[in-house]
Amino acid sequence: MKRRKNIFKNKMYAHFDNRKSIENVKDYVYNTKKVKEHSFLPFILDIHKMEKFNKENYLENLKENVEEKKKVTKEKKRNIMFSSHLDRYIYQLYNHKLNNAYNYYAKQNGINKCSVAYRNNLKGKNNISFAHNVFKFILDTENSYILVGDFKDFFEGLEHKYLKRMICKVLGKSNLDEDYYAVFKNITKYTYFDLGDICEIKGIKRKDVYKHTENIDSETGEKEYVFELERIMTIEEINRYKAKYLHYNNKCGIPQGSAISSVLANIYMIDVDKKINDLVTSKNGLYRRYSDDFIVIIPNISKEEFEKIFNNIKEILNQNGNPVLKDEKTRVYYYEEEKLKNINKDFLTSMPNTKNELEYLGFCFTGDKIKIRDKTMSKFYYRMYKKIKTIAITHGKTKNGKNISGKKLYELYSEYGKDDKKGNFITYNEHCEKEFEDLDKYFVSYKSRFIMKLKNRYNKQMQKYKDTDTKKYYGILKNKKNSK
Repeated sequence: MKRRKNIFKNKMYAHFDNRKSIENVKDYVYNTKKVKEHSFLPFILDIHKMEKFNKENYLENLKENVEEKKKVTKEKKRNIMFSSHLDRYIYQLYNHKLNNAYNYYAKQNGINKCSVAYRNNLKGKNNISFAHNVFKFILDTENSYILVGDFKDFFEGLEHKYLKRMICKVLGKSNLDEDYYAVFKNITKYTYFDLGDICEIKGIKRKDVYKHTENIDSETGEKEYVFELERIMTIEEINRYKAKYLHYNNKCGIPQGSAISSVLANIYMIDVDKKINDLVTSKNGLYRRYSDDFIVIIPNISKEEFEKIFNNIKEILNQNGNPVLKDEKTRVYYYEEEKLKNINKDFLTSMPNTKNELEYLGFCFTGDKIKIRDKTMSKFYYRMYKKIKTIAITHGKTKNGKNISGKKLYELYSEYGKDDKKGNFITYNEHCEKEFEDLDKYFVSYKSRFIMKLKNRYNKQMQKYKDTDTKKYYGILKNKKNSK
Protein backbone atom coordinates (compact mmCIF):
# COMPACT_ATOMS: atom_id res chain seq x y z
CA MET A 1 0.00 0.00 0.00
CA LYS A 2 1.32 3.40 -0.97
CA ARG A 3 2.26 5.53 2.00
CA ARG A 4 0.37 8.80 2.25
CA LYS A 5 2.54 11.88 2.14
CA ASN A 6 2.64 13.93 5.32
CA ILE A 7 1.52 17.44 4.39
CA PHE A 8 2.20 18.88 7.84
CA LYS A 9 5.65 20.16 8.79
CA ASN A 10 6.83 21.37 12.17
CA LYS A 11 8.82 24.57 12.55
CA MET A 12 11.39 25.40 15.20
CA TYR A 13 10.52 29.04 15.86
CA ALA A 14 8.70 30.43 18.92
CA HIS A 15 5.40 32.24 18.31
CA PHE A 16 2.32 33.50 20.17
CA ASP A 17 1.10 29.95 20.86
CA ASN A 18 2.81 26.82 22.15
CA ARG A 19 4.35 24.36 19.72
CA LYS A 20 1.94 21.58 18.86
CA SER A 21 2.13 18.11 17.38
CA ILE A 22 -0.25 17.66 14.46
CA GLU A 23 -1.52 14.44 16.07
CA ASN A 24 -2.86 16.48 18.98
CA VAL A 25 -4.72 19.03 16.84
CA LYS A 26 -5.58 17.08 13.68
CA ASP A 27 -9.28 16.75 14.59
CA TYR A 28 -9.47 20.52 15.06
CA VAL A 29 -7.59 21.33 11.83
CA TYR A 30 -9.77 19.03 9.70
CA ASN A 31 -13.02 20.30 11.26
CA THR A 32 -14.44 22.85 8.79
CA LYS A 33 -16.74 24.33 11.45
CA LYS A 34 -13.75 24.95 13.72
CA VAL A 35 -11.79 26.52 10.87
CA LYS A 36 -14.55 28.96 9.89
CA GLU A 37 -14.73 30.13 13.53
CA HIS A 38 -10.99 30.00 14.17
CA SER A 39 -9.32 33.12 15.57
CA PHE A 40 -6.11 33.49 13.60
CA LEU A 41 -3.22 35.09 15.47
CA PRO A 42 -1.08 37.88 13.98
CA PHE A 43 1.89 36.97 11.82
CA ILE A 44 5.40 37.90 12.88
CA LEU A 45 7.50 39.81 10.35
CA ASP A 46 11.15 38.77 10.32
CA ILE A 47 13.34 40.83 8.03
CA HIS A 48 15.94 38.35 6.79
CA LYS A 49 19.22 40.08 6.11
CA MET A 50 21.36 38.16 3.65
CA GLU A 51 24.81 38.80 2.28
CA LYS A 52 24.30 38.92 -1.48
CA PHE A 53 27.42 38.15 -3.49
CA ASN A 54 28.78 41.03 -5.58
CA LYS A 55 30.47 39.45 -8.57
CA GLU A 56 31.79 42.75 -9.99
CA ASN A 57 33.66 43.67 -6.79
CA TYR A 58 34.95 40.12 -6.46
CA LEU A 59 36.46 40.18 -9.96
CA GLU A 60 37.88 43.65 -9.33
CA ASN A 61 39.67 42.36 -6.23
CA LEU A 62 41.27 39.56 -8.25
CA LYS A 63 43.08 42.09 -10.42
CA GLU A 64 46.68 42.78 -9.48
CA ASN A 65 47.79 45.98 -7.73
CA VAL A 66 44.41 46.74 -6.17
CA GLU A 67 45.15 49.20 -3.37
CA GLU A 68 41.80 49.09 -1.57
CA LYS A 69 39.80 45.90 -1.82
CA LYS A 70 36.08 46.33 -2.30
CA LYS A 71 33.56 44.40 -0.23
CA VAL A 72 32.42 41.34 -2.18
CA THR A 73 29.05 41.05 -0.47
CA LYS A 74 26.19 43.47 -0.06
CA GLU A 75 23.22 43.27 2.27
CA LYS A 76 19.90 42.14 0.84
CA LYS A 77 16.69 42.27 2.84
CA ARG A 78 13.71 39.97 2.46
CA ASN A 79 10.48 40.29 4.40
CA ILE A 80 9.32 36.89 5.67
CA MET A 81 6.09 36.41 7.62
CA PHE A 82 5.59 33.36 9.82
CA SER A 83 2.33 32.27 11.38
CA SER A 84 1.47 30.72 14.72
CA HIS A 85 1.81 26.95 15.00
CA LEU A 86 -1.89 26.08 14.89
CA ASP A 87 -2.53 28.62 12.11
CA ARG A 88 0.31 27.07 10.13
CA TYR A 89 -1.30 23.62 10.23
CA ILE A 90 -4.54 25.12 8.89
CA TYR A 91 -2.69 26.94 6.13
CA GLN A 92 -0.80 23.74 5.25
CA LEU A 93 -4.04 21.77 4.97
CA TYR A 94 -5.71 24.35 2.72
CA ASN A 95 -2.51 24.72 0.72
CA HIS A 96 -2.75 20.97 0.05
CA LYS A 97 -6.42 21.19 -0.94
CA LEU A 98 -5.88 24.17 -3.22
CA ASN A 99 -2.80 22.57 -4.79
CA ASN A 100 -4.84 19.52 -5.75
CA ALA A 101 -7.59 21.72 -7.18
CA TYR A 102 -5.01 23.86 -9.03
CA ASN A 103 -3.27 20.81 -10.51
CA TYR A 104 -6.58 19.46 -11.83
CA TYR A 105 -7.57 22.87 -13.24
CA ALA A 106 -4.14 23.34 -14.86
CA LYS A 107 -4.36 19.96 -16.61
CA GLN A 108 -7.91 20.59 -17.80
CA ASN A 109 -7.00 24.00 -19.21
CA GLY A 110 -3.68 23.14 -20.84
CA ILE A 111 -1.40 25.13 -18.50
CA ASN A 112 0.04 22.29 -16.41
CA LYS A 113 3.52 22.76 -17.90
CA CYS A 114 3.44 26.57 -17.88
CA SER A 115 3.95 27.17 -14.16
CA VAL A 116 6.97 25.32 -12.79
CA ALA A 117 7.38 26.78 -9.28
CA TYR A 118 5.82 25.46 -6.05
CA ARG A 119 4.31 22.42 -7.79
CA ASN A 120 3.66 19.09 -6.06
CA ASN A 121 2.71 17.05 -9.13
CA LEU A 122 5.81 17.48 -11.31
CA LYS A 123 7.70 14.56 -9.79
CA GLY A 124 11.29 14.07 -10.87
CA LYS A 125 11.45 17.60 -12.24
CA ASN A 126 13.60 20.42 -10.89
CA ASN A 127 15.20 23.68 -12.00
CA ILE A 128 17.89 21.81 -13.94
CA SER A 129 15.32 19.94 -16.04
CA PHE A 130 13.17 23.06 -16.49
CA ALA A 131 16.20 25.00 -17.77
CA HIS A 132 17.19 22.08 -20.02
CA ASN A 133 13.77 22.07 -21.69
CA VAL A 134 13.91 25.81 -22.37
CA PHE A 135 17.43 25.79 -23.83
CA LYS A 136 16.72 22.70 -25.94
CA PHE A 137 13.64 24.39 -27.37
CA ILE A 138 15.72 27.43 -28.37
CA LEU A 139 18.49 25.32 -29.90
CA ASP A 140 15.96 23.33 -31.94
CA THR A 141 14.75 26.52 -33.65
CA GLU A 142 16.39 28.05 -36.71
CA ASN A 143 15.86 31.47 -35.20
CA SER A 144 13.67 32.90 -32.45
CA TYR A 145 12.78 35.96 -30.44
CA ILE A 146 13.02 35.55 -26.66
CA LEU A 147 11.33 37.65 -23.97
CA VAL A 148 12.35 37.38 -20.29
CA GLY A 149 10.22 39.19 -17.70
CA ASP A 150 10.07 39.70 -13.94
CA PHE A 151 7.11 41.01 -11.93
CA LYS A 152 7.56 43.83 -9.43
CA ASP A 153 6.62 43.15 -5.76
CA PHE A 154 4.69 40.08 -6.88
CA PHE A 155 3.33 38.70 -3.60
CA GLU A 156 2.84 42.17 -2.14
CA GLY A 157 0.87 43.35 -5.20
CA LEU A 158 -1.80 40.63 -5.52
CA GLU A 159 -5.27 42.22 -5.71
CA HIS A 160 -7.60 40.60 -3.17
CA LYS A 161 -10.86 40.67 -5.14
CA TYR A 162 -9.18 39.26 -8.23
CA LEU A 163 -7.46 36.55 -6.14
CA LYS A 164 -10.78 35.50 -4.62
CA ARG A 165 -12.33 35.27 -8.07
CA MET A 166 -9.49 33.05 -9.31
CA ILE A 167 -9.76 30.76 -6.26
CA CYS A 168 -13.49 30.33 -6.94
CA LYS A 169 -12.68 29.57 -10.57
CA VAL A 170 -10.19 26.86 -9.62
CA LEU A 171 -12.60 25.34 -7.10
CA GLY A 172 -15.50 25.53 -9.56
CA LYS A 173 -17.65 27.56 -7.17
CA SER A 174 -19.50 30.85 -7.43
CA ASN A 175 -18.44 31.72 -3.89
CA LEU A 176 -16.08 30.43 -1.25
CA ASP A 177 -17.29 28.01 1.41
CA GLU A 178 -17.16 29.48 4.90
CA ASP A 179 -14.00 27.62 5.95
CA TYR A 180 -12.17 28.62 2.76
CA TYR A 181 -13.36 32.20 3.18
CA ALA A 182 -12.04 32.30 6.77
CA VAL A 183 -8.61 31.21 5.52
CA PHE A 184 -8.75 33.65 2.58
CA LYS A 185 -9.79 36.57 4.79
CA ASN A 186 -6.95 35.98 7.23
CA ILE A 187 -4.27 35.52 4.58
CA THR A 188 -5.26 38.76 2.83
CA LYS A 189 -6.45 41.11 5.57
CA TYR A 190 -3.76 39.95 7.95
CA THR A 191 -2.13 41.60 10.94
CA TYR A 192 1.45 41.31 12.12
CA PHE A 193 4.02 42.33 14.69
CA ASP A 194 7.57 43.23 13.70
CA LEU A 195 10.05 40.81 15.29
CA GLY A 196 12.38 43.72 16.03
CA ASP A 197 9.67 45.38 18.16
CA ILE A 198 8.97 42.12 19.98
CA CYS A 199 12.66 41.65 20.78
CA GLU A 200 12.80 45.19 22.18
CA ILE A 201 9.65 44.66 24.27
CA LYS A 202 10.80 41.32 25.66
CA GLY A 203 14.50 42.11 25.97
CA ILE A 204 15.52 39.16 23.76
CA LYS A 205 17.58 38.67 20.64
CA ARG A 206 16.36 37.53 17.23
CA LYS A 207 18.30 34.28 17.45
CA ASP A 208 16.50 33.39 20.70
CA VAL A 209 13.27 32.93 18.72
CA TYR A 210 14.85 30.07 16.77
CA LYS A 211 17.35 28.80 19.35
CA HIS A 212 17.13 25.15 20.37
CA THR A 213 19.32 22.21 21.32
CA GLU A 214 19.02 18.68 20.01
CA ASN A 215 19.16 15.68 22.34
CA ILE A 216 18.94 11.96 21.64
CA ASP A 217 16.69 9.91 23.91
CA SER A 218 18.91 7.19 25.38
CA GLU A 219 16.11 4.62 25.41
CA THR A 220 14.29 5.24 22.10
CA GLY A 221 17.12 6.83 20.13
CA GLU A 222 14.72 9.49 18.88
CA LYS A 223 15.59 13.17 18.60
CA GLU A 224 14.27 15.54 21.21
CA TYR A 225 14.40 19.31 20.99
CA VAL A 226 14.79 21.72 23.86
CA PHE A 227 13.79 25.27 22.94
CA GLU A 228 15.09 28.52 24.38
CA LEU A 229 11.59 30.03 24.24
CA GLU A 230 8.27 28.20 24.28
CA ARG A 231 6.19 31.28 23.46
CA ILE A 232 7.39 34.66 22.30
CA MET A 233 4.49 36.64 23.83
CA THR A 234 1.29 35.80 25.68
CA ILE A 235 -2.18 36.78 24.45
CA GLU A 236 -2.34 39.30 27.30
CA GLU A 237 0.86 40.93 26.05
CA ILE A 238 -0.47 41.00 22.48
CA ASN A 239 -3.53 42.90 23.67
CA ARG A 240 -1.38 45.22 25.76
CA TYR A 241 0.97 46.21 22.93
CA LYS A 242 -1.21 45.93 19.82
CA ALA A 243 -2.34 49.57 19.84
CA LYS A 244 1.26 50.68 19.33
CA TYR A 245 2.93 47.78 17.54
CA LEU A 246 0.28 45.81 15.61
CA HIS A 247 0.31 46.45 11.84
CA TYR A 248 -2.65 45.92 9.50
CA ASN A 249 -2.62 44.83 5.86
CA ASN A 250 -5.94 45.51 4.12
CA LYS A 251 -5.24 46.90 0.66
CA CYS A 252 -3.47 44.22 -1.38
CA GLY A 253 -0.90 41.44 -1.19
CA ILE A 254 -0.37 38.28 0.83
CA PRO A 255 2.41 37.50 3.32
CA GLN A 256 5.46 35.97 1.69
CA GLY A 257 6.60 32.94 3.67
CA SER A 258 3.24 31.56 4.78
CA ALA A 259 2.42 27.91 4.05
CA ILE A 260 -0.32 28.84 1.58
CA SER A 261 1.16 31.85 -0.25
CA SER A 262 2.87 29.89 -3.04
CA VAL A 263 -0.26 28.12 -4.31
CA LEU A 264 -2.26 31.35 -4.08
CA ALA A 265 0.33 33.05 -6.29
CA ASN A 266 -0.04 30.30 -8.91
CA ILE A 267 -3.84 30.47 -8.73
CA TYR A 268 -3.70 34.25 -9.18
CA MET A 269 -1.95 33.72 -12.54
CA ILE A 270 -4.26 31.09 -14.10
CA ASP A 271 -5.86 33.45 -16.63
CA VAL A 272 -2.54 35.12 -17.42
CA ASP A 273 -0.91 31.72 -17.96
CA LYS A 274 -3.79 30.49 -20.11
CA LYS A 275 -3.97 33.54 -22.36
CA ILE A 276 -0.23 34.00 -22.82
CA ASN A 277 0.25 30.28 -23.40
CA ASP A 278 -2.55 30.19 -26.01
CA LEU A 279 -1.07 33.22 -27.75
CA VAL A 280 2.49 31.84 -27.74
CA THR A 281 1.66 28.25 -28.71
CA SER A 282 -0.47 29.52 -31.62
CA LYS A 283 2.87 30.74 -33.00
CA ASN A 284 4.59 27.40 -32.19
CA GLY A 285 6.33 29.05 -29.26
CA LEU A 286 7.06 28.19 -25.62
CA TYR A 287 5.89 29.95 -22.43
CA ARG A 288 7.15 29.13 -18.93
CA ARG A 289 6.67 30.96 -15.61
CA TYR A 290 8.61 30.39 -12.40
CA SER A 291 6.82 32.39 -9.67
CA ASP A 292 7.39 36.03 -10.66
CA ASP A 293 9.75 35.25 -13.58
CA PHE A 294 8.67 34.16 -17.05
CA ILE A 295 10.17 33.41 -20.44
CA VAL A 296 8.56 33.47 -23.91
CA ILE A 297 10.21 31.99 -27.02
CA ILE A 298 8.73 32.56 -30.49
CA PRO A 299 10.49 30.82 -33.42
CA ASN A 300 10.63 31.86 -37.08
CA ILE A 301 8.82 35.16 -36.73
CA SER A 302 9.43 38.71 -38.01
CA LYS A 303 10.39 41.60 -35.78
CA GLU A 304 7.04 43.30 -36.44
CA GLU A 305 5.08 40.17 -35.51
CA PHE A 306 7.05 39.74 -32.29
CA GLU A 307 6.42 43.36 -31.33
CA LYS A 308 2.67 42.75 -31.68
CA ILE A 309 2.93 39.66 -29.47
CA PHE A 310 4.94 41.59 -26.87
CA ASN A 311 2.26 44.30 -26.77
CA ASN A 312 -0.46 41.64 -26.51
CA ILE A 313 1.34 40.10 -23.53
CA LYS A 314 1.48 43.47 -21.78
CA GLU A 315 -2.24 43.92 -22.45
CA ILE A 316 -3.00 40.46 -21.03
CA LEU A 317 -1.13 41.37 -17.85
CA ASN A 318 -2.98 44.68 -17.52
CA GLN A 319 -6.40 43.05 -17.87
CA ASN A 320 -5.81 40.01 -15.66
CA GLY A 321 -4.75 40.96 -12.15
CA ASN A 322 -2.25 43.56 -13.38
CA PRO A 323 1.09 42.02 -12.33
CA VAL A 324 3.59 44.79 -13.12
CA LEU A 325 6.69 44.11 -15.21
CA LYS A 326 10.01 45.42 -13.91
CA ASP A 327 11.48 47.43 -16.76
CA GLU A 328 15.02 46.96 -15.46
CA LYS A 329 14.63 43.16 -15.42
CA THR A 330 12.91 42.80 -18.82
CA ARG A 331 15.15 41.42 -21.57
CA VAL A 332 14.62 40.73 -25.28
CA TYR A 333 16.97 38.50 -27.29
CA TYR A 334 17.28 37.24 -30.84
CA TYR A 335 18.73 33.76 -31.47
CA GLU A 336 20.01 32.48 -34.80
CA GLU A 337 22.66 29.90 -35.79
CA GLU A 338 23.94 29.37 -32.24
CA LYS A 339 24.33 33.10 -31.67
CA LEU A 340 22.36 35.06 -29.08
CA LYS A 341 22.02 38.83 -29.20
CA ASN A 342 20.39 41.17 -26.70
CA ILE A 343 18.10 43.61 -28.55
CA ASN A 344 16.43 45.55 -25.72
CA LYS A 345 16.65 48.85 -27.60
CA ASP A 346 14.48 47.54 -30.42
CA PHE A 347 11.52 47.02 -28.06
CA LEU A 348 12.30 48.78 -24.76
CA THR A 349 13.08 52.41 -25.46
CA SER A 350 14.19 53.16 -21.90
CA MET A 351 16.44 50.11 -21.54
CA PRO A 352 19.92 49.77 -23.06
CA ASN A 353 21.19 46.58 -24.64
CA THR A 354 22.93 44.29 -22.18
CA LYS A 355 25.23 41.28 -22.47
CA ASN A 356 24.43 38.65 -25.06
CA GLU A 357 23.70 36.18 -22.28
CA LEU A 358 20.36 34.78 -21.14
CA GLU A 359 20.18 33.83 -17.46
CA TYR A 360 17.49 31.35 -16.51
CA LEU A 361 17.02 29.32 -13.30
CA GLY A 362 20.70 29.50 -12.33
CA PHE A 363 22.12 28.89 -15.82
CA CYS A 364 23.61 31.13 -18.49
CA PHE A 365 22.93 30.58 -22.22
CA THR A 366 25.03 32.34 -24.86
CA GLY A 367 23.73 30.63 -27.99
CA ASP A 368 26.64 28.22 -28.29
CA LYS A 369 27.25 27.47 -24.61
CA ILE A 370 25.18 26.51 -21.56
CA LYS A 371 26.86 26.89 -18.19
CA ILE A 372 26.13 27.45 -14.53
CA ARG A 373 25.91 31.21 -14.29
CA ASP A 374 29.13 33.08 -13.49
CA LYS A 375 27.68 34.71 -10.40
CA THR A 376 26.92 31.31 -8.87
CA MET A 377 30.41 30.03 -9.66
CA SER A 378 32.07 33.15 -8.26
CA LYS A 379 30.06 32.73 -5.07
CA PHE A 380 31.22 29.12 -4.73
CA TYR A 381 34.84 30.12 -5.28
CA TYR A 382 34.60 33.02 -2.86
CA ARG A 383 33.27 30.83 -0.05
CA MET A 384 35.83 28.13 -0.74
CA TYR A 385 38.73 30.60 -0.84
CA LYS A 386 37.55 32.24 2.39
CA LYS A 387 37.59 28.92 4.26
CA ILE A 388 41.03 28.04 2.92
CA LYS A 389 42.41 31.44 3.90
CA THR A 390 41.06 31.06 7.43
CA ILE A 391 42.81 27.69 7.77
CA ALA A 392 46.06 29.13 6.44
CA ILE A 393 46.06 32.26 8.62
CA THR A 394 45.35 30.28 11.79
CA HIS A 395 47.79 27.52 10.79
CA GLY A 396 44.98 25.04 11.19
CA LYS A 397 44.37 25.88 14.85
CA THR A 398 41.31 27.25 16.66
CA LYS A 399 41.59 29.96 19.32
CA ASN A 400 41.74 27.18 21.90
CA GLY A 401 44.65 25.51 20.12
CA LYS A 402 42.67 22.60 18.70
CA ASN A 403 43.27 21.35 15.17
CA ILE A 404 40.83 22.47 12.48
CA SER A 405 39.52 19.41 10.69
CA GLY A 406 39.73 19.32 6.92
CA LYS A 407 36.50 17.36 6.84
CA LYS A 408 34.23 20.33 6.15
CA LEU A 409 36.46 21.63 3.39
CA TYR A 410 36.43 18.44 1.36
CA GLU A 411 32.78 17.68 2.17
CA LEU A 412 31.76 21.05 0.75
CA TYR A 413 34.17 21.53 -2.12
CA SER A 414 35.64 18.25 -3.35
CA GLU A 415 34.44 15.08 -5.04
CA TYR A 416 34.86 13.19 -1.77
CA GLY A 417 31.83 14.90 -0.29
CA LYS A 418 29.59 14.52 -3.32
CA ASP A 419 27.93 11.35 -2.06
CA ASP A 420 27.13 12.70 1.40
CA LYS A 421 23.45 13.07 2.29
CA LYS A 422 23.36 16.77 1.47
CA GLY A 423 25.77 16.57 -1.44
CA ASN A 424 27.83 19.55 -2.58
CA PHE A 425 28.72 21.53 -5.69
CA ILE A 426 30.27 18.51 -7.39
CA THR A 427 27.00 16.64 -6.83
CA TYR A 428 25.08 19.51 -8.41
CA ASN A 429 27.48 19.73 -11.35
CA GLU A 430 27.12 15.99 -12.02
CA HIS A 431 23.31 16.29 -11.94
CA CYS A 432 23.65 19.04 -14.55
CA GLU A 433 25.95 16.90 -16.70
CA LYS A 434 23.42 14.07 -16.65
CA GLU A 435 20.44 16.31 -17.46
CA PHE A 436 22.25 18.05 -20.32
CA GLU A 437 23.70 14.82 -21.73
CA ASP A 438 21.87 15.25 -25.03
CA LEU A 439 23.26 18.81 -25.23
CA ASP A 440 26.79 17.90 -24.08
CA LYS A 441 28.38 19.85 -26.95
CA TYR A 442 26.90 23.00 -25.41
CA PHE A 443 27.13 22.30 -21.68
CA VAL A 444 30.23 23.55 -19.85
CA SER A 445 31.14 21.36 -16.86
CA TYR A 446 33.03 22.96 -13.98
CA LYS A 447 33.90 19.78 -12.11
CA SER A 448 37.58 19.36 -13.04
CA ARG A 449 38.46 23.05 -12.86
CA PHE A 450 36.63 23.44 -9.54
CA ILE A 451 38.71 20.66 -7.96
CA MET A 452 41.90 22.11 -9.46
CA LYS A 453 41.11 25.57 -8.09
CA LEU A 454 40.62 24.05 -4.62
CA LYS A 455 44.03 22.39 -4.76
CA ASN A 456 45.88 25.39 -6.24
CA ARG A 457 44.35 27.91 -3.87
CA TYR A 458 45.13 25.73 -0.86
CA ASN A 459 48.80 25.35 -1.87
CA LYS A 460 49.06 29.08 -2.62
CA GLN A 461 47.65 30.09 0.76
CA MET A 462 49.86 27.64 2.64
CA GLN A 463 52.95 29.09 0.96
CA LYS A 464 51.80 32.68 1.52
CA TYR A 465 51.33 32.21 5.26
CA LYS A 466 54.31 29.82 5.55
CA ASP A 467 52.20 27.09 7.04
CA THR A 468 54.28 24.09 8.07
CA ASP A 469 52.02 22.52 10.72
CA THR A 470 48.77 21.96 8.82
CA LYS A 471 48.53 18.87 6.63
CA LYS A 472 47.65 19.53 3.03
CA TYR A 473 44.02 18.56 2.63
CA TYR A 474 44.63 17.01 -0.73
CA GLY A 475 47.00 14.64 1.00
CA ILE A 476 44.16 13.81 3.41
CA LEU A 477 41.82 13.32 0.48
CA LYS A 478 44.26 11.02 -1.28
CA ASN A 479 44.57 8.85 1.83
CA LYS A 480 40.78 8.88 2.21
CA LYS A 481 40.38 7.73 -1.39
CA ASN A 482 42.94 4.92 -1.00
CA SER A 483 41.23 3.70 2.15
CA LYS A 484 37.93 3.11 0.34
